[in-house]
Amino acid sequence: MKRIEKKELIEKVVPKYIADDGTEFTDEKECERYERQIALERLSVIETSSEAEGLPNFDGGECYESHNYVWYRPKDAHEIDLLKAAYDDEGHTDFSYNMIGQWICVETDCADDFLWVTTIDDGIEYAKDVLSKLGYDMVVTAKEEQK
Repeated sequence: MKRIEKKELIEKVVPKYIADDGTEFTDEKECERYERQIALERLSVIETSSEAEGLPNFDGGECYESHNYVWYRPKDAHEIDLLKAAYDDEGHTDFSYNMIGQWICVETDCADDFLWVTTIDDGIEYAKDVLSKLGYDMVVTAKEEQK
């Protein structure tokens, strides 16, 4: 018997995922998480309400203690685009340019996956409807500095 040693080179294709900033990943989910984190960090330019953080909109929807609620008030189309980039990873969005200047409640789950978005106007209309059915009238006015 004769023993022979041979080297065999096996070529393996390893997928690469490249984030928008050029950072490379071998795992698609890691790349998506990274891009989402970058998008979320860019949201710091948008006005938020620390007083209302964690509080859901009162729009008739379900509310969960384990979910996160953040209130944003975008001042222009660029800030709406930042919200879309941060929360719209499925290609469908509930953010629109008519939300400029309005308080927007963004609901995420405990893993910060986007779930729902509503405006303060949705909450006001819902509250008016409920109170009307109970025999009350409600008038809401914004404070002068918030207009």
